[in-house]
Amino acid sequence: MSEPTSDVRNQIGPEKAGPDVVILSEAGKPIFSRWGNEEDLSTVCGIVQAIRATTVDDDSFGLGEIQSLRSGKLTIVFLTAGALTFIAIATLGPESDCETEAYLRLQLEYIYAQVIFTLTEQVHEVFKQSPGFDLRNMLGGTDSVMRGILDKAGALGNGGFFLTAGVETVCPLSADIREDLSQILQYVGEQTEHTLYAILLLGNKLVTLIQPSYRPHQLRSSDLHLITSFVVNQPGLLTTELWFPICLPRFNSSGFLHAYTSCLHRGTELNLILISQHKTTEQFNSFRNAAQMMKVELGLAPDTDESSVIKATDDEAQEHEDETLDGETKSESDDEAQSKNEGDENPNVNISPPRGSLESEQNKQEEESDFIKAIQEATNPNIQEALINDYCNLASALHFIFRCDVPVFGGGDSQQDRGMLTQSISPPLGFPFVDVPSKRRIWNMYQRLSLRLRLGSAADEATNDAFDMIKEDNDESASGDFSHIGKDCPAMCLMESPPNVHGVTYVLDGSELFVGLNGRDFELYAVLPGTIPPRNGTALCARLVRRLMQDETELFLDNPLTWDEH
Repeated sequence: MSEPTSDVRNQIGPEKAGPDVVILSEAGKPIFSRWGNEEDLSTVCGIVQAIRATTVDDDSFGLGEIQSLRSGKLTIVFLTAGALTFIAIATLGPESDCETEAYLRLQLEYIYAQVIFTLTEQVHEVFKQSPGFDLRNMLGGTDSVMRGILDKAGALGNGGFFLTAGVETVCPLSADIREDLSQILQYVGEQTEHTLYAILLLGNKLVTLIQPSYRPHQLRSSDLHLITSFVVNQPGLLTTELWFPICLPRFNSSGFLHAYTSCLHRGTELNLILISQHKTTEQFNSFRNAAQMMKVELGLAPDTDESSVIKATDDEAQEHEDETLDGETKSESDDEAQSKNEGDENPNVNISPPRGSLESEQNKQEEESDFIKAIQEATNPNIQEALINDYCNLASALHFIFRCDVPVFGGGDSQQDRGMLTQSISPPLGFPFVDVPSKRRIWNMYQRLSLRLRLGSAADEATNDAFDMIKEDNDESASGDFSHIGKDCPAMCLMESPPNVHGVTYVLDGSELFVGLNGRDFELYAVLPGTIPPRNGTALCARLVRRLMQDETELFLDNPLTWDEH
């Protein structure tokens, strides 16, 4: 393969701190490009699909699908799912380092999951009917969401939550406060019919979550990542209530659920998310009442202004469910929407917040809420910095990420019947890792440590063998970890699954010592000064793990509730 042109090289260079990601159809038509305009890649996309088709269709090669290519400083990773091809193009950094193929594949799988989140797997039926179909219109404004996922997973973001398949939580938060919030959310959800999931978020951080006790219906970490990424990227989230269709790819990739969001407290960005299988106006109204009940239970002023309601029908989302190809968004007056919604089962609803004196009364009550005070204290930047510094000093660490697998009780008596809610701590990289190359080197080394703990090797061959085994397991089982899009996402399955055995691994690289450590229900990755001997560094990391597990109740949601608990 020839070297890329200067324009393409500039788009995907290391200064971008992440790979270019391109989506194209089976016909070679570009759908999305992270850097630049996908129209500029039309010729390249057509060539790529021609190369793929030649390799797959010619039995003399006997190679099957192309997984990756290397050319000079470029690493190119492919993911093919149905009629869609996803490509990650990464370049070697100044220190000749690059993301692992496994992590590049993981990012592609998240982008594929985001497409399914928006359109369901019925998108593949669209291309069967019309191979040259332009999917960009159906994806709508989700480009920003996909770029947001890639930015967070990159060197300038915080890839620790993707690498450990863990959800970011609000911490430190008193165990009593979190338990009270969980019980309030559970109570409100149980008073509201057809509530499948109830989630309390602070920005993109999880406060608490209530979900079914039946393990196959419990949320996977990847679905939680998609929910938080989508919600925080919605314009007007803090000033309106939203009602929109979503598909949770690891729960059911073939159909829509319907999500309601309401900002309970704008000052802290405390948001309530309620999800149901029902899409009726009555369900929306039930969720809206639940949000008001939640505010009352939290000591906040409920909304009482019913006059400023704007309702709009999202025809595009409705037609996705009807498996048609053209969608159009229409706006209506309040009276027209009220008349139409008597027979319309899928409204998107935006509701303006109360103004004037009601806002003053609400602010006064919010100041007196113990829950809001506790949340504000937990998210105070000075407290956050002191907490992380305390942990780092305990192990003489420059940085660390930590994963904790918390059991979800209520799913059965045996350990196999219990699900896991994986949560993580991943502080942003600070001094001395202040530039892009140093940040990139740290994240890339963490990726290799993770693969070593899981596979015994960070080599690409070991990764591809593991992916093949996961796919073979999927062929033998249509349920569990590999159901729905899990069959196309072995990297997600690999990262979500904890290492099978307890292990320790380390790399002494220049002036830094990198340590990976795992045991029952935890993983730790840390970077220490290279002057510390590996044996001592491992002991220091073990001390840090003990402290983190000791503080588990304040750092994580350590008692996730389900609907059948009382």
